[in-house]
Amino acid sequence: MADKRRDALIQGDTIIKGTILNAGAIDVYGYVEGNIAAQNLRVHEGGRIAGKLKADTAEVRGTLQGEAIVKRLIKITSTGVVEGDIRYGSISLEAGGDLSAELRRCSALGPQDAEDPHCVAVWEENRQRFFGRPARPLSPQTPPGAAAPATPSKGDAR
Repeated sequence: MADKRRDALIQGDTIIKGTILNAGAIDVYGYVEGNIAAQNLRVHEGGRIAGKLKADTAEVRGTLQGEAIVKRLIKITSTGVVEGDIRYGSISLEAGGDLSAELRRCSALGPQDAEDPHCVAVWEENRQRFFGRPARPLSPQTPPGAAAPATPSKGDAR
């Protein structure tokens, strides 16, 4: 059950400039400029966010501009506008939605990005949900084309 004391409602005639942290659900009908950290974010038609966002899920029916890290699903509806740098777990874009952003899906990052703290957290959470346990440490891999180290067999008299 969600903790309603952590939920926020930004009315249509409200302007907030600053930081909103540790929010449960945020419904934005007005304007927010700054940093937001929430579990669930909904930017309604006419609502606008400019700044940095970190959320588990986001639904954009209004405008989101800036840098966003959405751990699970970012849904952009037919009236939504998203611009900026977006990292996400999964994305949904309805016909008519406007997406003008640099996109990075965590599962599509290359080996050089394997240490991205956000994506490591997303992968670990998804692994926990799927397997029900944390990841085991990986054993060192033999590079392609290199000979594998010799391992003695039971009958080997070395």
